[in-house]
Amino acid sequence: MRFSLQDVKKSIHRRGGELAVSLSFLRLGELHSEIARLIAYHEQLLGQPQHQFSHDEVQTCIGEYRLAHCLIATLSNWYTWQQRSWSEVVLEMKGSAELLAFSSSVQLRLALYSYVNARYQGFLSTQDRQEALQAFAEPYQLDASDLEYLLVLDSDSEALLTREASQPPDPQEVATLYNQWVFEAALSSASSVCFVIDCAAFARMSSGDIQGGATVMDSGVGAVIKRLCYLSRFLGVYYDLAYESAASLPAEHPANDDNGLLLSLTLYGPQEVTGVPQQYGMRLARLCRALLGYGLAKGAKTESGHTKRRPTLPRAIISTEATVHFLQRAYHFVMNPELLQLLPSVVETDQRNSSAQADPSQLFDSSIEQSFSEAFGALATGLGVDGWRLEREPEPLLLDHGIFIPDFALTRDRQRIYV
Repeated sequence: MRFSLQDVKKSIHRRGGELAVSLSFLRLGELHSEIARLIAYHEQLLGQPQHQFSHDEVQTCIGEYRLAHCLIATLSNWYTWQQRSWSEVVLEMKGSAELLAFSSSVQLRLALYSYVNARYQGFLSTQDRQEALQAFAEPYQLDASDLEYLLVLDSDSEALLTREASQPPDPQEVATLYNQWVFEAALSSASSVCFVIDCAAFARMSSGDIQGGATVMDSGVGAVIKRLCYLSRFLGVYYDLAYESAASLPAEHPANDDNGLLLSLTLYGPQEVTGVPQQYGMRLARLCRALLGYGLAKGAKTESGHTKRRPTLPRAIISTEATVHFLQRAYHFVMNPELLQLLPSVVETDQRNSSAQADPSQLFDSSIEQSFSEAFGALATGLGVDGWRLEREPEPLLLDHGIFIPDFALTRDRQRIYV
């Protein structure tokens, strides 16, 4: 089970006259000893019923009840409570064939109710209870204590703790998954999310082999926008794009050394008169997960055999801010790039979305694009491009009534040609 934003440890403060919320994320190495004790407590209770699980003892391990609650929920990714099989328990007790004919505790309780109605006119006093249970259990070759256990076998309190993984989790694994679920809890309560992206960062990070001053590049921010368009239509989420100046950034920021182009990307759900502001929060969370790529498994293969690589978008993000809602109030939630680095780089992926998760740099819209890219790469290898660099799907050109995403951009010094 996951948790909601109200369950997360948080602090509220005012920022520029508006309410802002800061959530409790776990930094690298933080609370490792406490989480290790929590894991050890779960390991100690393996095979034990849920009524022996003490939340007070767990809170003692962590020291803060909200954080303890969320970490217990996070450990449900590895540990689950499972009901025992009716037939397995009956065979262990060596009950009669008539008892084995019951399929569950529900049928046994119905039989007991019928017995009480017939023998005690529907009411069983405290003084007669033990005698009645023993008399009811004898035909089934049970004693009263075994009967009472079978009557509540399907209750949550009698479910046994099991570990689905072959090994217990590492404390850092738990902390990283906790960070992911806190992040998604915030976005699931959001009405809008805004990313400010350094367009030139894609060119800096995805540079290929440099041959005599020529560089062949992978996909730029245009590939992210194309994927955003597809996923937005699929999920029913709206988006706005606008360019900003990099003048507000520190002078030493790399964007000031390039073209200083920042892309402001805002995601939001359609607002309805009768709906709550965050009613599209789950869709925003799914879309941000796909764009940020923290659901990609490192080294995984697509159906076409290409290797998936984690997108460069998280490293190109300068700032992120969401408007989240809880307790009927709106709050600003600021996510700096360091926070985004706390999200997991390796988690299980949904196979149904494998086509949407494929690395854009490995895909071409046409064979002409692929041939052009391969030909330029051959020229670069032979030092025949005279200092020109090739970038696939660079920053989009925002028009009055749409978006134009070039297939390529050729760059040399301060010259830039869109193809």
